Amino acid sequence: MSDQRTTLTLDGNRSYIIAGGLGDVGKRLSELMVRRGARHIVVLTRRKLDVDEHRNMEADLRLISPTFRLHWRTCDIAHGVQVKECATSLLSSGVPPVKGVIQAATILEVNSETC
Repeated sequence: MSDQRTTLTLDGNRSYIIAGGLGDVGKRLSELMVRRGARHIVVLTRRKLDVDEHRNMEADLRLISPTFRLHWRTCDIAHGVQVKECATSLLSSGVPPVKGVIQAATILEVNSETC
């Protein structure tokens, strides 16, 4: 049995959405995706936009790919109206068509009584 591995290559002319993209998993996925060719990542977050955080994250990812663009939207994916508004916003802002979506949003709750 041969060990044939395929390397994932992402389309730089399309967008990829990461819901929960500001958490640890989302940031790691963003980095991996940029290394694999993604040039447009849309981060969906429930948090209010923090301009400095956006600039820092985009700058870090531009070290991997200078043509990279980070698009950021405040959106709770559990609410359909917000998702529709987000989609409309992305379309009107000229973000390339979406090719993939990753759900990386999590809420970690630790119950100290069971630990």
